[in-house]
Amino acid sequence: MTDNIDEDATRLFVLGYVDAGELPDGDGIVVARARMSEFAIQEGLQLGSIYIDDRDTEGEKFRALMASIEQFNPAYVLVPGLGHVSYIARPGEKTKLRLIEERSGATVVVVEHPL
Repeated sequence: MTDNIDEDATRLFVLGYVDAGELPDGDGIVVARARMSEFAIQEGLQLGSIYIDDRDTEGEKFRALMASIEQFNPAYVLVPGLGHVSYIARPGEKTKLRLIEERSGATVVVVEHPL
């Protein structure tokens, strides 16, 4: 008898985040999604949702990411570059990177760099 082990259960679960304001115009979002998906496959990770904020969402998708982090406890949060999580919108605020690290055990990973 063989064991039927769900392959997804053995892979680390990760989420993605993109701040579209940090991307070039045109197909930047499409490229960022593709890079995250390719990275997850290459590293043997199970990629859940990729949250994308743009000027119209005003941080709504980042708040949804934080809720998902609390619910699903991902090992990593993938980003196209540190600029997506490292700027401070207002004096005295914490960066998105710091919020992710403080509120979860997730590590932020830039997709161009292997784990």
